[in-house]
Amino acid sequence: MIKLSFIVPFYNVEKYIGACLDSLYAQDIPEEEYEVICVDDCSPDNSKSIVRKYQKQHSNLVLIEHPYNKGLGAARNIGMNAARGKYLWFIDSDDLVYSNVLSNVFSKFIVNNPDVILFNYERVNRTGELIDEGIVFEDSVCQSGRDFVKSYFGDGLIYHLGYVWRCVYRTEYLKKNNFVFPENCYWEDTVFFPKTILYADKVISLTKVFYKYRVNDDSISGKINKYKAERYYQFSFVTGKDLFDFSQEYMQVDKELASALKKKSIWYFNSFTKPLAFSNYTEKRRFYTIFNQNKAQITDIINYITPRNRILLNPFWGLLLSYLFRIAYSIKDKTK
Repeated sequence: MIKLSFIVPFYNVEKYIGACLDSLYAQDIPEEEYEVICVDDCSPDNSKSIVRKYQKQHSNLVLIEHPYNKGLGAARNIGMNAARGKYLWFIDSDDLVYSNVLSNVFSKFIVNNPDVILFNYERVNRTGELIDEGIVFEDSVCQSGRDFVKSYFGDGLIYHLGYVWRCVYRTEYLKKNNFVFPENCYWEDTVFFPKTILYADKVISLTKVFYKYRVNDDSISGKINKYKAERYYQFSFVTGKDLFDFSQEYMQVDKELASALKKKSIWYFNSFTKPLAFSNYTEKRRFYTIFNQNKAQITDIINYITPRNRILLNPFWGLLLSYLFRIAYSIKDKTK
């Protein structure tokens, strides 16, 4: 019986994929009781060759190859559809899982039968050295996702979006509710994470650290700082709109939590100003092209953008004022 499926999409991670897989195979249950599903999102480097070497050594490693680059959301969805495990754990291919943790995880599922188990993590640098600990949770009683969020997050939920790798899910729960990651979006787990927690009937948390999150400037999450128009447009208006839509949906369940999510979505809408200010002229023009092509899709959120920032959405004034914003941001950064 397959108890758990690790879902590991990969793209351009030849420096880290080996260490990631080593950590998945340093566990305290037999390999026939879990599977490792690696999804090659058409990686241009040597990552696939490395995965194939591991596949020769481990019969429980499944390799799925995309014919073209579909993005992390699509890769996770495909991995989830292929999963045979009773439980699911989404792993980022440049991260690490602590050794010998699966028995502990399974024991909690057996006793409590939760939809989701959450745990703590560490942040490490490229070489695996500890930066700090993301300690949020204590061992909790089994409760609804809504009550859990109020107990352990409160309004702070808005600061912990997108940590899907710090959960182990019951597969049936995800599939029964048709939870899927948005595709063609860089920040695909920003809404998936709170949605799957808030709708869960049973959630527990563990105080133990099970995961090492590698802070990597080459990762998708690090690329917002590269000032590419597609990235900061998506961060502000695609991810922000998805979160806004979910907040409106959840308003029927809990107005307090929905308001916190809406507040965070408004922050997303207004987050384009700094990367726009620091991007080059070509990327600025690219941003306005993308924005104008998709303006009809976001008309219902325009009023949530501050009047000052709304001026920047006008290509003529935006191109001029963005350089003044750059000076202001530089001064602000230096005085921090």
